[in-house]
Amino acid sequence: MTTTGHSGSWTPDRGRCRGCNAPLAKDNTASLCGQCHREQRDALRTPPAHLRQDFFETDDFSAAFDAHHIGHAIKAYRTHPRWTKLYGRALKQETVGRWLGLNQAQVSRVENGKPEKNLDTLRAYAETLHFPRHRLWFLFPGESRLILPASIVDNKGDLGDIDGNDGILVADPAGMASFFVSGEASMLDVASLNDARNHFEVMYRNLGGPVTQDRLTRFLSERVSPLLAQAQSQGNPQQLYRATGGLVALAGVCAYDSENHGAAQRHFQDALRLAGKAGDSGFRAYVLALIVNQAIALGDSRRAIGLSELALKVDESLSGALQADLYGMQAKAYAQLRDTEATYRSMSLAEASAAGIDSGVGPAEIGYIQKGLTEAHFVDALTELGDLVPAQRYSEQIFSIPTHARGRVNRLASLATLELRLGEAERASALISEMVDSAQGMESRRLNTRFRAIRSSLNNLSSVDTSNATEQIDRFLTISPW
Repeated sequence: MTTTGHSGSWTPDRGRCRGCNAPLAKDNTASLCGQCHREQRDALRTPPAHLRQDFFETDDFSAAFDAHHIGHAIKAYRTHPRWTKLYGRALKQETVGRWLGLNQAQVSRVENGKPEKNLDTLRAYAETLHFPRHRLWFLFPGESRLILPASIVDNKGDLGDIDGNDGILVADPAGMASFFVSGEASMLDVASLNDARNHFEVMYRNLGGPVTQDRLTRFLSERVSPLLAQAQSQGNPQQLYRATGGLVALAGVCAYDSENHGAAQRHFQDALRLAGKAGDSGFRAYVLALIVNQAIALGDSRRAIGLSELALKVDESLSGALQADLYGMQAKAYAQLRDTEATYRSMSLAEASAAGIDSGVGPAEIGYIQKGLTEAHFVDALTELGDLVPAQRYSEQIFSIPTHARGRVNRLASLATLELRLGEAERASALISEMVDSAQGMESRRLNTRFRAIRSSLNNLSSVDTSNATEQIDRFLTISPW
């Protein structure tokens, strides 16, 4: 008899649960005890929303995406080795069918039949299972697919140098032509655009990306584009390009918050072009930091590391605040790769740079880098590594540090995730309650994804406190389910 429980290897032993090694009842002919069966069922109530990017990099997935066959991709998902490791077998067609709104026979036909051609159906299946959009052969609304040019802004380096950048979703460069007109912008126009960016930034922080994105996109189309087009041949309107770049970058942040990653990448690339036209290397470094953040969210750790290094080299006088943010995100990327030494090295560099926070140096857009953000990065990185004791020390430092509404929700989510990993049901539940209360009025797919991951982790703890926390999250997601 050889068993090691949940966390180790398992050799079949008749009469014992393959999950926890507890003795099975004599009339239980299954391989799991009742408790483990319930835990497995609850964990698969909805599709996991926090799968790492490398989950989708198997040979079966690559073949399915190359063949443009969504059914083969669904089968690659269902039979992924992850499920065998967790549950001892592939996911049933009935389980995946419940998520997709199909019965078992329909799932079988999708997997083994001719490739699905209906675009709405393809999008629905891909979105439900959280397939990475950059691997898909079809587009979602607002996306346009072109390979990034060899030089995006100037000769100081470009994203093409970074491994994994092929096939990035960007806007048609011709679509930017109307922005690049010559002329002299009035200081009043520039001030108005800066005021608009501040306005939409506050809206984003309080209401979320989906709401703000619609308003901001319309403002860019109806107000900013004509303003640039009116600038006549009186010189290069660098200040106007710079002010417009801040708005375009914020549009990318809103698209990212809506989990419309293709549109976000398009906006970020346009912002980089505008940074080049404006000749502002500090702003370019800021936009690269936004792309680093997105790469981490998508599990593209190596690209995040490469881009952070590029951003740190773009501007010789880079602000300490932006350096701290970049090194903090770099630590999270190394943690995703389970590189402990590199994680702590990046944390040390971030701490050394953090004195520059609140110095007032750097682009206006880096106001989000406030006291406590660096430590929040550390909590995420150390939790990812499983170094929970030092993570808890950093969490105690940031709990009482004030920040804007959106930052508060994210910090509470990080702290709740840590407490759940520590098995502290009461503390985690209190944090979750405050997190949900603080998120009232916000619409954000990114926050919803974090909430769902926390909701899934709650299944590992059972108490009155966690039941109340679960109910709170469920009610919030019922109001804003996207």
